[in-house]
Amino acid sequence: QVAAEHVALAGRFDLVMAFNCIHDMAHPRAALRSIQRMLKPDGAFLWSEADVGERLEDNLNPVGRTLYGASTMHCMTVSLAQGGEGLGSAISQDLARNLAAEAGFASLERLPIKNPFHQIFLGRKQA
Repeated sequence: QVAAEHVALAGRFDLVMAFNCIHDMAHPRAALRSIQRMLKPDGAFLWSEADVGERLEDNLNPVGRTLYGASTMHCMTVSLAQGGEGLGSAISQDLARNLAAEAGFASLERLPIKNPFHQIFLGRKQA
């Protein structure tokens, strides 16, 4: 049934949005592949995650400490309880780009939006 739903949704959407949720999913890579398939050839994917640095040392500040605490107590637990990857909420820009590339996106750019807590990405489907 799920496979049939994926086929029915393939190529139907101009825009898919995911706000602060991919990291919680048991299978975020599969979710990103599904999102990529749902997009029309010129479709866009708007994705936000917590704004974290590439290295642990970059996140040793009050926001980073809060983020890692919440991630350990909720985000990773939700994913791992479903047999998932347990990415946690610290998805860096590099990791987001790698995940998007694995899912088949042609590009993923961080939008120049100032926000102390979130980074916002725009992904494009391969035409």
